[in-house]
Amino acid sequence: FILALFAHAISCARRWQSGRALRQLRPSDAASLRQSLLAAVVIRGLGPKALAPAPTASGPVLRGVQGIALHPGDKVWLSVSLERAKQLQTPRYGDWSDTMVFCLDCPGRLVETLTGPPRARVSHGSLGTFLWNPAAVTRAETCREPLPFEEQHGPLVVGDEVLLCASQAKAVPLQAGHGGWSARMAGCLGRFGRLAGLNNRGDLRIDTPGCGVFLWN
Repeated sequence: FILALFAHAISCARRWQSGRALRQLRPSDAASLRQSLLAAVVIRGLGPKALAPAPTASGPVLRGVQGIALHPGDKVWLSVSLERAKQLQTPRYGDWSDTMVFCLDCPGRLVETLTGPPRARVSHGSLGTFLWNPAAVTRAETCREPLPFEEQHGPLVVGDEVLLCASQAKAVPLQAGHGGWSARMAGCLGRFGRLAGLNNRGDLRIDTPGCGVFLWN
């Protein structure tokens, strides 16, 4: 009994010392405490990919749907149905991968064109770079404006945790033509959310806990 009582006393003393150490490390205000907690849970996996150099576009001009010209470096869309995409992606044209289904919903960058047979190598950020049959490309435009996955913060993929701009004065103008603005979106500003999807314009559908899912520029 005496040994058990002694062990209990030692355990209590350790817990008291541990609690005092935590109290000494406690931030002085709620904002600092929140920042400390966020710093401990935020996913920071985007950094290394942000440092990767952009691929250099090269190759001859190809022809897509209805004869549209496909130049290396173009921003391209593959807005065909899943069934049609699988039909076009025979082994001769690079074959089909299940990951490619996600590339049908958002634009990519044409980084290389090949002949014999004609093939288009398109970068889709973290989703990967795939060889496509040019007949799957429905739209192309010469655009040097960075795609979402080419921004300096690194590639964005579904499932990433993202931090939204905290300034409503900056956010509202950016939403023009990108889903618009709703008063409920104000509650999302300055908060972390989860990327739930991207549309075919590259806008982001973000789920912010307690606020809902909204489309953001």
